[in-house]
Amino acid sequence: MDARLNQTIARIRKDIRLLSREMLALIDADEDCSQPAQQIMRAQADLRLYIEKRERV
Repeated sequence: MDARLNQTIARIRKDIRLLSREMLALIDADEDCSQPAQQIMRAQADLRLYIEKRERV
């Protein structure tokens, strides 16, 4: 279970990095970046929950 949690946390962190790059590209192109911003916020909330879960295990 611990290894699976670590993999999930690593995947979410990677997703956040990719979404951040996407958002910055949209900002540079002066386009709407609200969708990636919302996805980042959700991913950060998920990451927080998984990290807390890992600490409890």
